[in-house]
Amino acid sequence: MSKLSNREKILTEGRRVMHEHGFMGASLRDIVQTAGMPQGSFTNHFASKEAFGLVILETPPDDGLSPIERFEQILFTTILR
Repeated sequence: MSKLSNREKILTEGRRVMHEHGFMGASLRDIVQTAGMPQGSFTNHFASKEAFGLVILETPPDDGLSPIERFEQILFTTILR
């Protein structure tokens, strides 16, 4: 099994944090702490939290959801928080 790159760790853990807390409830600090990375690692790979969110939507996990369904799921989580 190959080791995940820092970018992949941030994407994997950030996706999980955003699904748990919604986009607005997930801070950059939460994302990098969960990934075990310094905050500078985030800014090396993503220009902003919004840019990160777009990458999350464009590179979905293998969960069988369409991009629209995934967006609705994230949005719904955000509204409930």
